[in-house]
Amino acid sequence: LIVPIIVNQEYWGTVGLEDCHKPRMWSDMDRGVLKTFATSLASAVERKKAGEAILESEARFRYMADTAPVMIWVTDEEDRVTYVNKSWVKFTGITLEDIKESNWSLSVHPEDVKGAVQEYSEQFKQRSPVLLEYRLKSITGEYRWVIDQAIPRFLPNGTFLGYIGSLIDIHDRKLSEEKISYQAMVMQEVTEAIISTDLDFNVITWNKGAELIHGVKAEDIIGHPIRSGVKYHYINGTREQALLHLYSYDYWSGEVYFDRKDGRRIYLHSTLSFITNNKGVRIGFVGVHRDITDRRKSEEALRISEERHRSVVHALGEGIL
Repeated sequence: LIVPIIVNQEYWGTVGLEDCHKPRMWSDMDRGVLKTFATSLASAVERKKAGEAILESEARFRYMADTAPVMIWVTDEEDRVTYVNKSWVKFTGITLEDIKESNWSLSVHPEDVKGAVQEYSEQFKQRSPVLLEYRLKSITGEYRWVIDQAIPRFLPNGTFLGYIGSLIDIHDRKLSEEKISYQAMVMQEVTEAIISTDLDFNVITWNKGAELIHGVKAEDIIGHPIRSGVKYHYINGTREQALLHLYSYDYWSGEVYFDRKDGRRIYLHSTLSFITNNKGVRIGFVGVHRDITDRRKSEEALRISEERHRSVVHALGEGIL
């Protein structure tokens, strides 16, 4: 008596009974017993294959996760951490066993714990994706900024399995952004006019100092040629001579003046230099202009006073003689 074994609707093999001593007519009960055994055997084979598939899938996941350049973590439906990859251990020095014995939040900067943990807990309850930015303690003891992005995991039937997340070290980028932000703030607060342009002298940045000195709003000149809003006159030379010096020595410094739209003449001490990219290629110009109008007026007033004094002395001298 032979019965096929069907696994996942596919023929896998056969199972049979044999009476070697004499011919036999198999009863319905015999057939039923054999079919039941075949079904049980098929189920066992199916479970074994499913288990092997799961193990193979987990092995592939662990291989990919452990070779990934980002930190990866996985939790179960009770928010217990069940896996961290090698990048996590290398960055934090904390193993999965360490996390099981203590809370992962102990590695978060004290100032960031409340916000990060509270946000994650709320999103976990709602089974929603979460994006966090906080400082995480590294193996060296330094707190470094990271972005932690996680999504919930579900089975096809909707069963919640937990979360999987990845962390990226953004510390250097964060510091760079803060530095740029600080520099931009400082640039806006200084009294000097700080102006940058591309190589065709189209204005890129125009700080508050430039607005006050030139009487021109940033939104009215950014993106336009600088000479469309301001025409500088070079006191000790020409514009062409200044540009020649700039291209020859990478900088130029001197005095210029221009006439504002309200009729005021403004004198500036200007310094120009090139802006270069990280490869050292020139990509634009930056100029720092200090208003020296009052100084020029004082110098002019002193010059006139001295001329008058000399004239009086000369006249008195002629009268005495």
